[in-house]
Amino acid sequence: PPQGPAPRITSQEPLPYSPAPPGSLVTLLYRAPGQIQEGSQYGLLEHVLPDYPVPVLLEAIVRKPGAEEQKLFSMPYPGGPVSFPYVLPIGSSITLMINESEAYRQEILAKN
Repeated sequence: PPQGPAPRITSQEPLPYSPAPPGSLVTLLYRAPGQIQEGSQYGLLEHVLPDYPVPVLLEAIVRKPGAEEQKLFSMPYPGGPVSFPYVLPIGSSITLMINESEAYRQEILAKN
């Protein structure tokens, strides 16, 4: 389970546990965390992947300073936009992997 403040999902389309065809878009509305621990950053990772002729394996990997990497999620993905909120220590990174190859990396930096 998540520790500390985290964004909270307030609604989802399609509804949870309802059938959705593979590759269909899932829209989540969320509420930002109220208070962020000092030394952490809240943000939204947004990236557009190319459209693929067949679904590829999409993985999101987090690397926190001084810690082992952690897989956030793994799923078949047809390509297109991917976005999700995060609360991570400054100096962390999020890497999107496609079929075990790095496709995009976002460094978590302090906001000025």
